[in-house]
Amino acid sequence: MKKRAILYITIMVLIGFIFLFSYLLQGPEKPTGEGPEGQPVPPKQSTQPPPTPAPNFTLESLSGGKVSPLDFLGRNVLLLDFWATDRPACRKSLPALAELEKEFAPRGLKVISINVKGTRGEVARFIRKIGCKFLVLLDKDGSVARRYGVKTTPTFVLVDVRGGISKTIQGFGPNSKTELRKEILLLPPGPPAIIPRPPGPPGGPAPTAAPPKLR
Repeated sequence: MKKRAILYITIMVLIGFIFLFSYLLQGPEKPTGEGPEGQPVPPKQSTQPPPTPAPNFTLESLSGGKVSPLDFLGRNVLLLDFWATDRPACRKSLPALAELEKEFAPRGLKVISINVKGTRGEVARFIRKIGCKFLVLLDKDGSVARRYGVKTTPTFVLVDVRGGISKTIQGFGPNSKTELRKEILLLPPGPPAIIPRPPGPPGGPAPTAAPPKLR
């Protein structure tokens, strides 16, 4: 019995030495978030590229006056709608856009309806018949549409509050309103605009932001 006890103790001591030797070879376990020799591991950088800056423009509105995206940056998510009076899909899309603007007004959504190559009279009659009341601009020569790469109408371009193009959707079908709604929900209100506003009149308030210009 005494020999068995000695043998048992000897085995346990050998097992303990084996575990100790293995621990010394491997070294202590590094805490999570540390690299070689205890150096902190830098956080992974996002691989998602920054949004493309939306091209700036100034167009005449249907009601008169000049309008630019700079007028809304830092305050509004913009939904630019490039459309034409001779496209049935445009006739269907405009009421849906009016509904989206009303729904997301608390989130700062602003629809800017940009007619491509229509005359003022044609556009006025079209809008009056549809009954929409959002902002309508006249791209008489189609130059702004070309800068945005518009291939067909309607084309919708979502611009975030910092002036970056978030999404471009071509055409309008049964699921287009749902898709636009989903994309709008992905754009939470952001920080002040990264694009400088034009200087105010003498004695007026100073511009509020001043980083890179739109291309």
